[in-house]
Amino acid sequence: MKSTRNNRGFSLVELIVVVAIMAVLMGILIPTLVKQTSKSKRSVDSNSAHEIAASVNRVLSTDTDIYYTYSGDTPSNYSFVWDSGTTADDVSQNPFAKAVFEDFGQVIPVSKWNHNLKWMVTYNGTTRDLHIYLVKSADSTKGYEVYPDSASYISKALEKDIDI
Repeated sequence: MKSTRNNRGFSLVELIVVVAIMAVLMGILIPTLVKQTSKSKRSVDSNSAHEIAASVNRVLSTDTDIYYTYSGDTPSNYSFVWDSGTTADDVSQNPFAKAVFEDFGQVIPVSKWNHNLKWMVTYNGTTRDLHIYLVKSADSTKGYEVYPDSASYISKALEKDIDI
């Protein structure tokens, strides 16, 4: 006599096929998600650099004592490095950095991509070139340019370690 069982579940083979398909999909999706996360962190850094640059430009356009040296005829060159989390008390020795910080009006942001990096702001008074970098230390001579060339900084999102 034949029994009439009503099988409503999945067989073991069907379950293994489903798990294998999900593993393949995850193998495709995870690298894409990691790339986008890194790219979004760099984008936040780029926005922070643009905010700092806007503060520098506002200070330079409104404070002629900062822009010119004490002789009054030569534009000054400035360079300073801010650790992430710098406050107003930390910049009191540098009048240009202090003026920029007061205009910026908040704690200097932490780099979202690499928390150990510092913000370096350089300004050439003769050519009026403003550059903002993320560097390892205050005495670094090179780093990742975040402003004005933020596109190349954001496009390097897959690099895991900085080579500066």
